[in-house]
Amino acid sequence: MDNNSPPGEPLRTPESGRPTLIAGFQILSRWTSKGPGRFVLFGILVTTIASLVAVLSLSYYGFCFGQRRFLSDAEYFNAVIDEVLQAKTYSFTTYQQGTVSFNSVKAVQYRDKQEFLELNPNCCKIVLHNVGDQGPYTSFSDRVFGRAAKIVSATFNMRHLDDNGNPQNRVGTGQYAVTNCGRAWSARH
Repeated sequence: MDNNSPPGEPLRTPESGRPTLIAGFQILSRWTSKGPGRFVLFGILVTTIASLVAVLSLSYYGFCFGQRRFLSDAEYFNAVIDEVLQAKTYSFTTYQQGTVSFNSVKAVQYRDKQEFLELNPNCCKIVLHNVGDQGPYTSFSDRVFGRAAKIVSATFNMRHLDDNGNPQNRVGTGQYAVTNCGRAWSARH
């Protein structure tokens, strides 16, 4: 090969003056036009495509490659509870006389997961992707690339402070997408 080509010029084979990449494709083309080469290339292509489809299918259905397993529903619920425990604010939507208002309030934190579960038994359930308006919206690529294995709906006591700083309690529902390996996120993130 001619290694003295000017910068930006493709490398050329000395015997033909053709760019190396084109010469390589021509050699590959001649090799695969014969019986055994064609079958080997076809086999490699089919194996590569089948492997890719298998990996993407596993990911779409929630397989966590980092842990080499599928998570349980309880693990998805724990991810959402951990996310709720970190919330600094809650958002409420109020519908009154044909108007919609959105309020954000300061959250009163739960002490720990145990207190949350005592006050909110049966808080969580798995729901279908992209049903209703409660979000988060998850795309096909979110599922294929492991960003949204499950959608968890969590109904719990949203303890918060009102405008005067007085403690309040309101039952609310939030929906969270959970990654294949157990990180929860909502449409707010």
